[in-house]
Amino acid sequence: PLLLVIIVAGPFLLRLFGPEFAAGYRAMIYINLAQFLFSVFGPGNTILMMQDREKYAAGCLLIYVALLAATSWWLVPTGGITGGALAILISSAGYNILLAVVVWRVAGVRSPYVAWIVKER
Repeated sequence: PLLLVIIVAGPFLLRLFGPEFAAGYRAMIYINLAQFLFSVFGPGNTILMMQDREKYAAGCLLIYVALLAATSWWLVPTGGITGGALAILISSAGYNILLAVVVWRVAGVRSPYVAWIVKER
């Protein structure tokens, strides 16, 4: 519900801080969608930590940082703040998908969205 409020009322809320802030609406949406992905895919990192699989969690995080650095290097010079926010969205999606697959393969816990895509054998 909060994401919906931000999408609908975002331009109005940003203009409360000044007319210049309205230009950041798209970037705000991208970053909010990136954060929404973390709640959609669930606590994969926490599951790995609780099962004494920190190396897998650290490996996924390293890939996330590398992906964020690469997409930022590619998108920020051309897109500015919106490109940076899009880089965050792309890398967060990649991280969450990777983490969901690793948790499924290593711990046997499937995210509801992985279960929706990959049927049980």
